[in-house]
Amino acid sequence: MSHPVNFDQKIADLEAELLEVREAKEAFGALSDDRQLAISLHEILCHWNHTDGCSWHYEMDNGKHRWDNQAHSSYLKKAQAMIKQLKIYRSRI
Repeated sequence: MSHPVNFDQKIADLEAELLEVREAKEAFGALSDDRQLAISLHEILCHWNHTDGCSWHYEMDNGKHRWDNQAHSSYLKKAQAMIKQLKIYRSRI
């Protein structure tokens, strides 16, 4: 009996996806704290249409973030300001 699902292909596809996720995790972990926070802030706060309302994904270059471009630099500044405020707060307690 043949199966309508090609299990070997499905496994290969999932293994390839897992490799991509592992590589993305490694690349994220290699970023500085402020850049990690900037990415997280964008994911949480940006509600723009990413086709024409936000340039975040267009600012990527072969999977690498371009921190000098508008959307990236905007979120990086927000992240750095948050970190600065947190350090000030911590120094007072």
